[in-house]
Amino acid sequence: MLAIVTGYLIGSIPFSYILPKLFRGVDVRRSGTGNVGGSNAIRSAGLTVGVISGILDFLKGVVGAFLLSMLTNNLFILNLSLLSIVIGHCFPIFLAFHGGRGIAPTLGILLYLSPPLFTVFVAISIISIVLKESALGTFIAIIFTSVVAKFLTVENIDAIFLISILLIFRRIIFVFDDLKNGEKFFHSFINRLLFDAPEKKKYEMILRR
Repeated sequence: MLAIVTGYLIGSIPFSYILPKLFRGVDVRRSGTGNVGGSNAIRSAGLTVGVISGILDFLKGVVGAFLLSMLTNNLFILNLSLLSIVIGHCFPIFLAFHGGRGIAPTLGILLYLSPPLFTVFVAISIISIVLKESALGTFIAIIFTSVVAKFLTVENIDAIFLISILLIFRRIIFVFDDLKNGEKFFHSFINRLLFDAPEKKKYEMILRR
């Protein structure tokens, strides 16, 4: 229980909220996409503050995974504790459970657990950024990394699967908000799942093509 709570509290430290607020006076929850993450911090508070925020969120995963592995040698508990880091980032207690998408700490955890998996995730993400489809690339990276983890027989594969499910859930949870705004469920679900940005109507644009 101590390990799980520790992981959650580490993940809950909202660097992407703290730094923009401290150095730019910007509340990222009310700026840009409203997401408490590095990308929105860059958009709302500038490149320097945003990048540093993202790096610190990433280090939550690396340092958190290291500390938790020191705290417990029980694989089941460690897997839940690693998951709790990402839960803390996505639903931080310090910001009334309004957090980020969980990608930065997940990358940190992947780097600690399996550098090859980290490399796979980053490579897919870089390609998607070049192709200007970063959200879709992130979704592909989440799925592909989980598949590769199975073949690499990573010891903490359960943690990776659970985190992947959480990252996908974090994207589609906003479907309920879209329904309240009159969006159709299927269109909203696909847009949230693949593009994480239904306001761009990307799914409908594809249908028109």
